[in-house]
Amino acid sequence: MTHEVIRHLLDDYVTGELTEDACGPVADHIAVCAICGAEVESLKGILARAADLPKSIEPPAEAWMNIRAAIERDKEAFATQRETS
Repeated sequence: MTHEVIRHLLDDYVTGELTEDACGPVADHIAVCAICGAEVESLKGILARAADLPKSIEPPAEAWMNIRAAIERDKEAFATQRETS
């Protein structure tokens, strides 16, 4: 495999999604290529930080009130527009 082909496989390598057949050549390349080795370490760091993020984020309570108010304003504007058409 070429350097460019392996670079495109690094994400899958780090996340464990590569086939067994592809893992060996990628691991061999990473062992001798400083660029790809650094990329793998960077990807691992990103995944580790991402794992610490909350799975979901609740919006503030007022967000739903603002959305509801905007919907009501749109309904009223649409109703007024229909009446004048």
